[in-house]
Amino acid sequence: LYFASEDGRLLVPEMRRLTLGEDTVENLHIALDAFIEGPKGLLAPVVPPSTRVHGIFFMDNGELIVDLSMETVSGLRKHASISSEMLFLQGLVHTLTASELLEADAPPISTVRFLIEGASAEETFQDAHCDWTSPIARNPRWLAGNQPVERGNG
Repeated sequence: LYFASEDGRLLVPEMRRLTLGEDTVENLHIALDAFIEGPKGLLAPVVPPSTRVHGIFFMDNGELIVDLSMETVSGLRKHASISSEMLFLQGLVHTLTASELLEADAPPISTVRFLIEGASAEETFQDAHCDWTSPIARNPRWLAGNQPVERGNG
């Protein structure tokens, strides 16, 4: 799971033990729930706590579509900046593209596309500071060079 560093500038992985199964979409839901719950240690959350997930759709081409609630947008608007939006987007992308979440024969997740309340982000988040309309891939520029923070919860 990827959260903001203590200074809130970059993402740092927080290692967790999650009970995963053999179904990719179920595993993605488990990881996303833990991501929304937030960090357990010194790291800072990047997702508004009122965020809800309406659906996760894993496409055959390796694209993941995540449908989020309007509360996500409302929460991000409270701390509106390109940095806070990118930490949210990249934290979510880095978390959900982890190969450990995939079932044995699943293709890797290459990009994540976001919907808000089932509609394209450009329709529902017109004042966004980032481009939410295109699929988003991992960008290592947002990662800190620190070692992962170990947390041993279930």
